Amino acid sequence: MLRLIDGGQNAPLAFPLFDAVLDRTGRRQLQRLVALVAATRGQIVAEQGEVGREFLVLADGVVKLWKALPDGRRQIVAFRSAGDLVSLHRRDTPWPVTAQAVSDCRLFRLEWEALHRLADRYPALDRALFELASDEITNLQDRLLTLGRKTVEEKLASFILEFCRPSAALASLGREIHLPMRRPEIAEYLGLTTESVSREFSRLKRECIVSMPRPSRIILLNRPALEALALGLQASTQQEAWPNVLGHLGGRSRGA
Repeated sequence: MLRLIDGGQNAPLAFPLFDAVLDRTGRRQLQRLVALVAATRGQIVAEQGEVGREFLVLADGVVKLWKALPDGRRQIVAFRSAGDLVSLHRRDTPWPVTAQAVSDCRLFRLEWEALHRLADRYPALDRALFELASDEITNLQDRLLTLGRKTVEEKLASFILEFCRPSAALASLGREIHLPMRRPEIAEYLGLTTESVSREFSRLKRECIVSMPRPSRIILLNRPALEALALGLQASTQQEAWPNVLGHLGGRSRGA
């Protein structure tokens, strides 16, 4: 069971998209409905198949989403970080995935029914949920492309950029990024072997694209080269393509 940290009036808000569409009274009403809960590394936050009546947003930390077959085989389908919805699915329906904490984390918990009652008074909330659903579809399309068509180096470059995407500040050159997931988890997510992931990280370090003071820490040294790799551009054309790459992906980061 998730440990309750705080709730009601004292729980800080962490719904930027909702804050943008609510007035001060609406934000106060939302705050009264939110509870702050905690999960430790490895703890199950929600289990595939159980009926979900809660709307969960990650306050900090990282959660992985995975699906399992009856024989025990499983696939990590997503990682969630601070500010992300854990999963967007219909209320009173089974969770389509299992959500498990990759690191110690805190989550904002809100009953779906309470959110829908608030949306009756503030219809803009429904539009915000629609935008979230649209983003999920776009992310799924990008993921299908990565899994189906990209090479090992393209997959890992895309993963690193994807993990930096929620915050433009994290993507700054020289800024250290925390990657709490282990190599086997990254490999499972990308459909690769652990050895392939480790070799590719070593190659990115040799080519001074990234630096890794520790296995769980990464520093972007040459973001344009990483973006070029993610797009499948040849090394010989990366220099010429960097301005276009920055315009293509930099704009998406600002819109994230």
